[in-house]
Amino acid sequence: MKKIYLLIFILILSKGYAETLNTAEHWFQKGYNSNKNGKYHIAVLQYQKALRFSPEDAVINLNMGLAYVNDGKNMEALECFKKVIEIDSCNAAAYYNMGLIHYYEGNTEKEMECYQKAIYFDSNYALAYYNMGIIYYNNDDTEKATEYHQIAIEIGTDDAFEFYKFGIFYAEKGWKNIALRNFYEAGLIYIKQNDSIEALYIIEIMDTLKQDSELINKLKSKLEQDLPIKFK
Repeated sequence: MKKIYLLIFILILSKGYAETLNTAEHWFQKGYNSNKNGKYHIAVLQYQKALRFSPEDAVINLNMGLAYVNDGKNMEALECFKKVIEIDSCNAAAYYNMGLIHYYEGNTEKEMECYQKAIYFDSNYALAYYNMGIIYYNNDDTEKATEYHQIAIEIGTDDAFEFYKFGIFYAEKGWKNIALRNFYEAGLIYIKQNDSIEALYIIEIMDTLKQDSELINKLKSKLEQDLPIKFK
């Protein structure tokens, strides 16, 4: 009798496992993990399986688009982002990523239009403000560029590389104090991520600006406190 009960239990577990495999959530998670680990082609295939169960899911379509971008397939990505907008016309992330694709195509007009829509639907989209600033800067409108970059800084971002780009932008303009502040913010994020190599690189850049040693010392102190790094 025990063997019969055991057999029934195994059959129930097997059925439950099969049902778990056949869900959008399961394949989405696998796709997300593959994309994170640099397996972009596999991620796309897994997102496609997820879409079989939930074809009108904006999140799945958006992430599949990002996997295509990472795999260097911008046109396929663009179709994914268009699909997201068909499903959710207010999706700021889809507009922003479409803007990036138009940037790589060299279509500045469409790029700007997409960033404007991203900002319209999400007024706190820091990266869209930042990229708008770059467009104005490239068009020699430094006043508008500074305005958009200042908004992006005030909103903030948890992407250290974005602060690093802010720093480079202002350093090239000769505004060393503002550049230093952005490098400092980038360094703090790298420390939080336990990335001592990038944090040290940021400190080296800050040293070359020869500005506000107090801010540099604060970052060095934070690095020594949180990570096993010692300065002489």
